[in-house]
Amino acid sequence: MLAKYNPLCYNLFISGGLESNLHFEEVNTMADDVNDIRNVPTTNDAPDIYDAFGGVHGTLSLDIDDYTCISEKVLRRIHLNGAVMPPDSTGAWFGASDARLTILQFNTYDKEDGISPENRQPIWLFIDSPGGSLSEAMALVDVIEASETPVYTVAVGMCASAAFLIFLAGHRRFAFKYTTFMMHDGRMAVDDNTQKFLDFAKFSMRVEEEVIRDFVLSHSKMDPDEYDNRKREDYYMLAEEAMKQGFVDQIVQKLNEVI
Repeated sequence: MLAKYNPLCYNLFISGGLESNLHFEEVNTMADDVNDIRNVPTTNDAPDIYDAFGGVHGTLSLDIDDYTCISEKVLRRIHLNGAVMPPDSTGAWFGASDARLTILQFNTYDKEDGISPENRQPIWLFIDSPGGSLSEAMALVDVIEASETPVYTVAVGMCASAAFLIFLAGHRRFAFKYTTFMMHDGRMAVDDNTQKFLDFAKFSMRVEEEVIRDFVLSHSKMDPDEYDNRKREDYYMLAEEAMKQGFVDQIVQKLNEVI
């Protein structure tokens, strides 16, 4: 049986590109277990779609992608794929800001249900990303680290640059065997005059020295001297080397370890 949750709000893409909030009273009123998720009504008996102000946009007809979205929410799985960028800049429907919101929502539900932090079911954040915006990444890092509901990060495919920092924030960190990790001191591009570029470069160096260095070292077993020697390069690793450095807690051997 699924655990009982407070009213949930799912962000779904509706046919025609309309993004709306779909409210269900309880997950377990729709299905007794994940295998029954296809029993969600798909006719005119389906739930209404509401916008942020309570306006009704009609009823929902769910396809297989929608079922997948719902079942992933039920299982507390978040998928962060593609570049880590500000909302709407990548064309992707789910990004770092959505991941932050989802983590905040689950913390709210657990708190309202009176579940103590040590008894909460973890949120699983699957990451396959080449990196992107440092500010977006660190905003998600802040939320993960402040989350009383545990957030487990799972690296699959590519976990590089800003995405690598998000991965390190996980309360437990898993990686598939052939995941590629990459750590570096970042890249920058400023569309402005030379002085503005120098201002931004100076600030970026401060962030590297005062924030990123301490963050990486405090979330790993990496020697500070090795970090200082490697930070100017693109340091690539597979999961086994990342585990030796203390970046990874467990290499995934079977899918049931992370689902």
